[in-house]
Amino acid sequence: QLSFESQPFGLGVFDLVPAYCVATNFRDEACRSLRPLSKATPAPYVYARDSFFNHSSTIPPHASVLFLSGTLDPQTELRHGRAEFAALRGTQKRWVEFPDAPHCTAFQTPMLSVRTMYLVDTDRTTACDM
Repeated sequence: QLSFESQPFGLGVFDLVPAYCVATNFRDEACRSLRPLSKATPAPYVYARDSFFNHSSTIPPHASVLFLSGTLDPQTELRHGRAEFAALRGTQKRWVEFPDAPHCTAFQTPMLSVRTMYLVDTDRTTACDM
């Protein structure tokens, strides 16, 4: 774990390995020690396609969407994030790109405290002018 989390993109994701193993049916070599003891083949972890499959969403009235994307995100490549942003129907959306940031940009730049957040933006009544 220490070795994994000391790598540039490893911070905070080590605990996700078991969930990854379940989602991939334990096929990855990294899942060897996590495989169930049973010899039975686990059921595939796949959702049936429904009417929402392969369709972009429409932003509901009175809602907005904020995309935060790191340019070095190995999980959601920049081109895929940009394509999702472009396909999302509605105008109440904003794209913010962070150069050299990894996946989960907001988590990789942790806020020191709630107090720090208020020191940065002391007027909490101001709405985002999208």
